[in-house]
Amino acid sequence: MTWVVALGRRIGYLCSYIFAREYSFAVSQLRFTGVAGDVPPRDFARRVFAHVGEAIAEILIQHRIMERHDELFTYQGEDQIREMLAAKGSAIALGAHLGCVELMATHFSRVKLDFAVVTRQPHSPAIAELFESHRARFGIPTIWREKPRAGVELINALRSGKVVGALIDQDIDLDNRFASFFGLEAVSSVSLIKIALKYHLPIVSSFIVRTAPLHHQIISERIEYESLEGQLDDFQLIDHVLKIFNDRLEKLIVQYPDQWVWWHRRWRRRPGVDYRAHPEALMSSSEYLVWIEGQRLQRRDRDMETTDSEEH
Repeated sequence: MTWVVALGRRIGYLCSYIFAREYSFAVSQLRFTGVAGDVPPRDFARRVFAHVGEAIAEILIQHRIMERHDELFTYQGEDQIREMLAAKGSAIALGAHLGCVELMATHFSRVKLDFAVVTRQPHSPAIAELFESHRARFGIPTIWREKPRAGVELINALRSGKVVGALIDQDIDLDNRFASFFGLEAVSSVSLIKIALKYHLPIVSSFIVRTAPLHHQIISERIEYESLEGQLDDFQLIDHVLKIFNDRLEKLIVQYPDQWVWWHRRWRRRPGVDYRAHPEALMSSSEYLVWIEGQRLQRRDRDMETTDSEEH
C-alpha cells in the first residue's frame, strides 16, 4: 500500500504546477497565517498538494486500509460520543477539510458509530454518484444539501440515532455566521448548530490527521454549550460553538499545516455585506489575492508596532 500513497503524493505535488490559481491562493494564505514557519510559502504550498494526492490515494485503497484499522488508527473521544448517544439518541459532529476526511467517516462506521454525512453536491453528477456509492459501501449515507428533501433526510437521520456530520470550514453561500479564524473573521455554516440548539443535541468537533504514512489519528471532543442555555441567546450560543471549533481547528492546523486545504479562499466573504443581494461585492480571484496580501502587511505592521512599544 505504501507505494500507492507515495505515487499519489508525487502526483499531487506535480499538480501544484498545473493548478496555478489554486497554488497562488495557497501561497498567499500560508503567507498570511505564517504557519509554514521557516519554509518559504511557495515551497510549502507544494506539500499541501502532495498531501491531497496522498489522501486521494488512501481513498482508493480504503478497503485495504480498513483491514488494518486497529494497527493504522488511533482515536480519542469515541467514549464521549457513545455516552452522548446513550443520553440523547443522536449527535452533531462538526469537522473540517483537514487530513483524509473520508477515512474519518469510515472509521466511525468501523467502530460501530452510526454516521451520516451532510455535504455540498459536486457540480458533476458522475462525481456525486461516485462519492455517494463509495460511502454507501461502508454504510455511510450521504445527504446532499441541494436536494429538496435534504432537511427531511437530516431530521430522519437524527431520529434514527445517527451522528450527523458536516465540514464547516469553507466560505460558501449557506446559512453562515462569522467567527475569528487565525485572527480574521471568517464565515462558517451554522445550519447543523441551529438544529442542535433547537433539539438540544450534543455537539462534538471531530478531526483527522495523518501522523505517518497510512497512520491516522482521530480526535473527537464535545463542545459544551448546554450550561449556557438561558444565559445566552441562540446567536450567542452559535458564536460560542464556532469559537471553540475554530480554536481547536487552528491548533491542529498549526501542528499539521500541510494537511489543510489552503487553496480555498477562506476569508473571501466579509462581515456586513449581503452577498445574495449584492453578488457583485464578492471579491474576484485577483481582488482576493491583493486583499489577503494587504491583510498580511497590516498584521506585520501591527506586530512591529507592538514590538516597538514593548521595547520602549
